Amino acid sequence: MEEVYNLVSIDIIEKAVSGDTDAFSEIYRAYYNKVYFIATHFFRDEQVASDVLQEVFIKVYKKLRNLNDPKYFHAWIQRIVYNECLNYARKEKKYTTLEDGYAVDNFEDVKQDDISTIIENKQVMNAIMDSLNSMSIPLKSVGILRYYEELPLEEISKILNIPRGTVSSRLNKIKKTLRVDLQKQGISPKSYSVLLLSPGVLEQAYRLLSELCSEGASVNSDILQKILGGGTLFGMAFKTKVAVATAAAVCFTGAAYIHSRPSEPVGGGVLALPMIQQPAIAEMSKITGVHFNQEWTNQVVEIEVDTSNTNYDRLLIDGVQTTQVAQNGTYTIQLEKDGKVIDAFEITVSNIDVESPTGYHTNEEFLYTLYLGDNASQINYATIELYRNGVLSNDYTYDIEANIIQIYSPLDVHDLFYVYDYAGNRLEIEIG
Repeated sequence: MEEVYNLVSIDIIEKAVSGDTDAFSEIYRAYYNKVYFIATHFFRDEQVASDVLQEVFIKVYKKLRNLNDPKYFHAWIQRIVYNECLNYARKEKKYTTLEDGYAVDNFEDVKQDDISTIIENKQVMNAIMDSLNSMSIPLKSVGILRYYEELPLEEISKILNIPRGTVSSRLNKIKKTLRVDLQKQGISPKSYSVLLLSPGVLEQAYRLLSELCSEGASVNSDILQKILGGGTLFGMAFKTKVAVATAAAVCFTGAAYIHSRPSEPVGGGVLALPMIQQPAIAEMSKITGVHFNQEWTNQVVEIEVDTSNTNYDRLLIDGVQTTQVAQNGTYTIQLEKDGKVIDAFEITVSNIDVESPTGYHTNEEFLYTLYLGDNASQINYATIELYRNGVLSNDYTYDIEANIIQIYSPLDVHDLFYVYDYAGNRLEIEIG
């Protein structure tokens, strides 16, 4: 039997779908801390996190009646959360970067072979958490879903609407980024083993981040008032009572801590719920931006498409449901809804080079002249390597403008050149 995870019962969800405002309030209270933590982790700004949280629950409130199967509510709300974070980041251009001036001094050399010992090293765990908080939003999305939500790659792929391969690539990028950040903080490459960046350690790091953000906190009833206040839910009039509690929260945000929550009323009485204007029905999705690596590469190019909302069924490239391009050319990106194209955008990819450099040589009394060429990305002279009798050597001359190497190579010498182009393709030239 398929195991489905929700923070509230199916009965509560079904009641909320049918218009029960008390049930919706239970959903809000159950998911508040989780959504707030994700938004805080993304933006490291309590006001932004509060804005994002409000927009998330407005969308949940508005779209509940479109939820086909309440059993999958958890995955459904997750997608809304991550889309809202990405939309806010694109709109406000609030991509976080590592803050200057933060350092962890006097790290212990980490050579443990036991995860619990690593977790108990507070300095190292703080460095890991700071690095996770400072990563790009695409990496944060995958990291939270994998190590905080502990979801399989296929489900992450569905929630973020990206290929499974992209999920794996971003998980690898998270670990590479962590390695670099840890090294910058004084942990030598030999000291961070595979175990240090294992799933168990990363899961604990996210749990600590979440606990710091939500420990002792109560929900922000102001937001719930705005959503439920004196209006209608799916055309049904209602009134509701909300009990309010107060508490302090400490949210870890990289190098600093936030010692407050979004503003909320003090006391335990009944709140008057004001009328608010209900959000408009979402329009058909539009393509708002397209991003891809434009440096020379010999790999498949991953296309990332920004959309105004998620109101589309499929994303196509030249009529095929994919986000990858394997060769140069002009491509049409399409959004499809109910079998019809609702928006399109054309891109040109011209940075894929899968062919190795070319070369030949002449010999005049053991003075060899190598003539090099490349049909696309061109020779990267900085990466040329010469191994003379198996030992790396620089005993050659190179004319950058003419792409000519000259080397004196007598009979008792074996020379092997490795020549790369800017896409990373390699040519081997053996002499002797």
